[in-house]
Amino acid sequence: DCSASRFCGGSFKAEDISLRGILFKLMIEALADFFKGINEHLGVFILSMTPIVELRAAIPVGLLAYKLPILETLVLSVAGNMLPVLIILKYLEPIRDFFTSRVKWMDRLYTHIIEKTHTRHSAKFMAVGAIFLVSFIAVPLPGTGAWTGCLIAYLFEIPYWKAIGLILLGVIGSAVIVTGLTVGIDIGVNSILNLLQ
Repeated sequence: DCSASRFCGGSFKAEDISLRGILFKLMIEALADFFKGINEHLGVFILSMTPIVELRAAIPVGLLAYKLPILETLVLSVAGNMLPVLIILKYLEPIRDFFTSRVKWMDRLYTHIIEKTHTRHSAKFMAVGAIFLVSFIAVPLPGTGAWTGCLIAYLFEIPYWKAIGLILLGVIGSAVIVTGLTVGIDIGVNSILNLLQ
């Protein structure tokens, strides 16, 4: 009904933005429902440990669905995101040795990947490796994050504690960016919805 909105006769940009924002909020609510029945703090912590979504989902859920304070959400998300990192970097090599020593094709594949990676990218990575790794983890895009950062650190043989430090910096950067985006989207959507009423 066109009379229901003052934007009906004009641009649809506001409605389009509000629709995307509403979908974003619905997705966050769906994730929160998935963890229904467990402690909200634990839900944020576990979600931030999850591959692919990591703290990119944990922070919006904590802020928008659980209504947790920003600092609390940040600490839980960073801690949860870093826990798998400590384990992955510690045990990735023993796991690799276990499989490559028993399965020949895995040994050949691993050798091929390592040689190809080092031949093509080693010089560039050594020059700007730390900056690249931190930036790669910090930018909240599909395929980036702490889990992938572990693989990069391992492939380029970054020492354990140095890798932990770099990944932590990237995770903190990502947490700050995601928090800013979440708060900004929430404010923007609420403002547009108020205009459309």
